[in-house]
Amino acid sequence: IGGKTFLPNPYESFYLGHIPSPTGNLPAELARRWKNAGDASGIPGLYTNRNVPITLEDPSTGSTNTEDRYRMWAHSDARVASTSTLKCKMVQLAWNGKPRLLENSGVRSVSVNASVNNLFLVAGRKWKGMDPALGGTRVEPRAVNIGINIGF
Repeated sequence: IGGKTFLPNPYESFYLGHIPSPTGNLPAELARRWKNAGDASGIPGLYTNRNVPITLEDPSTGSTNTEDRYRMWAHSDARVASTSTLKCKMVQLAWNGKPRLLENSGVRSVSVNASVNNLFLVAGRKWKGMDPALGGTRVEPRAVNIGINIGF
């Protein structure tokens, strides 16, 4: 509770002007990017020409650093989100018994169990279904297991 981190950069594959692979999947978040004048989007639009890196100079030391526009945006305070989460990793129920109806059939015991892994995740709205603990990937898949044990 109380941690903060940057959201994943949907433009990571565009770093320093590179075009993403035509066969690769892009994050769904890019569908909400700025497209037309007046769009109310916090996600920058795509550049129509080569993304020329920006050279930044530190006046105190005279050193320079080359940065990409998308990377600068990804490391801005607009991309900071809380890492506070509430997860239910596993719920398990079991019943053990000696069925009276089956006493004459040779059955000595019956147990039934069920478990659900990754039942739910509650994270900040900015994560849009992603898990902050997994570095911004989607939540782990839910798994349901049911078992019956019969003892003779």
